[in-house]
This record gives sequence, structure tokens and C-alpha cells, in this order.
Amino acid sequence: MAIQSCESIYDLAQQTGVSVGTVSRVLNQRGRVAESTRQRVLEAARAANFKPRMSARNFTVAVVTDRVGAMPYGGYVSHLMSPMIEALAEHDVSVELYTEHNAANLGNRFVDGVLAMAWSDQTIDKLHEQLGKVPVVFINRLDLTEFSVVGTDQKAGAVSIGEHLLSHGHRDICIVAESQTWGFTQRVQGLESAMSKAGLDPDKHLTVNLPSDQHETLADQLSRAVSHKPSALFLASEDLVFQATHHIQNTLGIQIGKDISVVGMELPEISAYMTPPQTTLRQPLRQIATNAVNLLMQHISDGQFKPQQVLLESHLIQRQSVCEL
Repeated sequence: MAIQSCESIYDLAQQTGVSVGTVSRVLNQRGRVAESTRQRVLEAARAANFKPRMSARNFTVAVVTDRVGAMPYGGYVSHLMSPMIEALAEHDVSVELYTEHNAANLGNRFVDGVLAMAWSDQTIDKLHEQLGKVPVVFINRLDLTEFSVVGTDQKAGAVSIGEHLLSHGHRDICIVAESQTWGFTQRVQGLESAMSKAGLDPDKHLTVNLPSDQHETLADQLSRAVSHKPSALFLASEDLVFQATHHIQNTLGIQIGKDISVVGMELPEISAYMTPPQTTLRQPLRQIATNAVNLLMQHISDGQFKPQQVLLESHLIQRQSVCEL
């Protein structure tokens, strides 16, 4: 049956052959409704470009992340989430939050678009189900070319770190990360590129240090990393910086900027006040978040879901955590 434009839930109920109460429960995401019925109502509502009148806002956007891990000083997701919510508020949209705990329900919701900060295969599979239905904009996942993405050139950023460390005489570098994500792989390639350009064999001078198993703590991982006796560490995640530097100096008794050089990922309002102030690679997280929101709203407004990639530049901030050899 062809779907016509709908002015109210009564029109939608008539066209889908269900009760007004059922339509209301589906759109309000309340009560029990058979999955086949729920999907029929949602598909009809989308086809008719129907907007529930219970919301005074224009659109509803889903924000999806499978790395919530709130930290008292902030972290990657936290520093993205705040400007993202601000930008969404400026567009006067409603926001729904999805994590690994409820991402499976995304297909059963009435949303106009999705902003995604996701790494797990299960979450990404759920987002693939949204392709062609609603626009999806990922952050820092340029490997997912089927989606629109806003991010930074991870490899180029790591090249700048490698060149900086090499210019200070460092030859044995260890990169420490939480997991083997696309961004981490790009950063390894950047360090390898800088070393190769300098005439060094990355296989002899670069150590990749990931958690050896799911039970290994960050303290264990760092102890293993320094056992390789690198002259420099690259902490390849905003979420590692604070705990890692604390452990290195206060537990292992290694002085950063004297005994070992450390480069991290910038934590705004924190990295500059660490002891010593930390040399970092700054991703423009606020600009990434606002550009992602603007791109998503553009997709929603024009109805075009053709993938676009917006690439922003990272900057190396030189402070006192890198010493001269």
C-alpha cells in the first residue's frame, strides 16, 4: 500500500491498519508492541515524513557511543560529548543517547539521524542497519567509507610526533595504546613512516605495546613497556594520559622529561598543568564535534545521505616532557 502524507497519528493508524493507541506506543517508545507491527509503523512514518507532534523540537538525533567510561578529569568521549550536545541544542533538536547497553534498540526508535563514536563490531553492525534509512555521521573512523565521517588525519599526526622525537635524538620509541583500533593502526604507520624517512628500521626501533590480555591493568602494561628500555613513549590515547604519567613517575620512579620522554594526546586544561607540562598531539575535538553535528543536520535537511569525509588537522604542542638525548 502506498503511503500518503500524514498530518496526525490518526492518519498514520488508518494507513497502517493498527490502532491509534498502538501508533502512540510505537512513537513514544512505550508499552509492548509486536516487533513486526513496530517496524510497520516506523517504516510508514518515515515514508510519510511524519513527525510526532508530542515534540516541540524539529528533529531527534541519536548519539551512539560504546565507550562511556566517565573519568573525573574528562577523556576523549567526554571532550567530544560536551560541544556535541551544545551544537545539537543550537539546532534545537532532541537527543537520545545509546551505548553498548541499548544500541540494539536503535532500529526500533524514531530518529532523524545518528552521530556515532563507536569501535565495537556489534555497535557498527547496528549502525550499518541504518544505512539508507537515516543519515549517520561517524567521528574519527575514516576507514568506514560507507558513512559520512568527521575526523583528523591520524597518520599525519603521528608522523609529526615521530619527527619531533627523532629531532631530539630519540631512536627507540614505544607506542602504548588500549586496543588495536583503526586510529591506533594509523598512528603506528605514521611513526614507522617517520623512522623510515630518517633511515631507521622501524622493526628494530619501534615497539608496539597493547594490552597482552583482557585482565592486564594499565600499570602492568606500562611496566612491560618500559622493560623494553625505550627512550620515548607515545601514549596514543587521550584516555591514557593522566593515569599513565602518574604511574610512570610515582610508581615506577621514572622522571618524565629526564629519564624518559613522553608524548601524549592533548587533554584540554590538563596536559599543560601536568608535571612536567606534557608535549601532546592536539586533536581539535570541539571543532570535530560541531562539524559532525553540522554535517548531520545538512544531511537531514537536504535528504541526501551520500557519504562525505571532513578532515581536520591535528597540531603538535611542544612542552617539557620531551628531553634531548
